[in-house]
Amino acid sequence: MMTSKRKAGITILLSFLLGTVAGILVDQAFLRSALRPSRPSSRYEAFKGRMLKELQLSVLQQEQLEDLMNRRQAVFDEFRKSVQTKYMEMREATRDSIRSLLTPAQLAKFEDLVKEFETARRREEKRK
Repeated sequence: MMTSKRKAGITILLSFLLGTVAGILVDQAFLRSALRPSRPSSRYEAFKGRMLKELQLSVLQQEQLEDLMNRRQAVFDEFRKSVQTKYMEMREATRDSIRSLLTPAQLAKFEDLVKEFETARRREEKRK
């Protein structure tokens, strides 16, 4: 039978070992991320960086390009938002049409299917 002092000693030793292992793993994760070359935040940034590098633009051209790309990016962002809004409206209208065809029992199952689909879609978006 173990004494209380021995149990306490083992507990302290295990806690120390687990803390050390956890510290090493966290440290390695930070080192890997710190040493990993930084990637542009988007394809837009990657393209812009490549143009700056490969076209050998003057400072004035770089400033003009930056201004132009920023203005165009804002326009593209607004366009994407409007398309996404329209898509969501069409999707909901389609779902409403489907709902109108279903019996109450089918409707309950349909709503479950929609929830599963949305959950899977959100999970997929998080992976990207």
